[in-house]
Amino acid sequence: MGFKLTWIDPNLAEDGHRVYRDTSPIDRDSPPTPIADLPANSTQYIDGDVVAGNTYYYAVGAYISGGAERISSSLEVEAVEPDIETPYSIAGLVHWLSAREVTPVANGDPINATWADRSSASNEATQSTVSKRPTYLVSGANGQPGLSFTSTTEMEFVASAPLPGNNASTTLYLIIQGSAQDTSNITTLYGNGRAGCYFRDDGNMLGVANVEGGQNRTSEPLINNTPQAIYISSTGAEKLAEVYYNGTAAPIASGANAIIRQNNWIGGYPSTDPSYTGLIYEALVFDRELTLSERQQLDTWASNLYGMQMGSD
Repeated sequence: MGFKLTWIDPNLAEDGHRVYRDTSPIDRDSPPTPIADLPANSTQYIDGDVVAGNTYYYAVGAYISGGAERISSSLEVEAVEPDIETPYSIAGLVHWLSAREVTPVANGDPINATWADRSSASNEATQSTVSKRPTYLVSGANGQPGLSFTSTTEMEFVASAPLPGNNASTTLYLIIQGSAQDTSNITTLYGNGRAGCYFRDDGNMLGVANVEGGQNRTSEPLINNTPQAIYISSTGAEKLAEVYYNGTAAPIASGANAIIRQNNWIGGYPSTDPSYTGLIYEALVFDRELTLSERQQLDTWASNLYGMQMGSD
């Protein structure tokens, strides 16, 4: 586990920043050896070497080479093991694919044919063709494993119990880390072709659509190589209710449709459209709209596991 430290840099002429850590309050006149020396204008640092149950103190110094250094007051932080089972406490979970639960293979190798569903609905994702399976990344965001998809990989899940869709209320929660997408057409992330969640072909902006209703797009782009939590909920009338990126609300088109069908695909769709390129860490589906408190529970869970900074909407 780890901590992501962020700060505001008001300095105009520093040569760098030093990050200090100790197990007692830091004396600014006699600080410990820094754990990191960062370039000028840095505003964040991830400390991935912490132990659950310990309390740490952090301070950040801005310095001029061979000259003065100004060190902040220390911040006390307790390392608490994240609750990795949070989604089970939220009613209506009907699909949960987690890269953390994939049978481990060697780093960079294709995973096995089945990606097991952690919900009780047994909605497994499968791919019989080895060359079309995603590969296993041992250590991704915050040291967690991920599945790497390319333009030629995708997995299908054929529900043994129906997934919500058509006129059912639905919530989709994805944690991804994408690369630049193919802009020749839309790229399916989770759905049945263009019925679901995808990145569209004009700037890698996320879209949500159904086949009948056409493309209904949000204004938020994919942030390359950065973990993102995507929350999408729809009402029972195939209408988008809410879209959030890392805990911050995104505008959606008036009357936009959203549908998550049975027999979906993740990471791509076998058609003329290109497949998603990047990592997928988690994919969850609930058979209803979630409350504000439940969405915030998921955001806290994702932030703790993957080191993401969440908004407060």
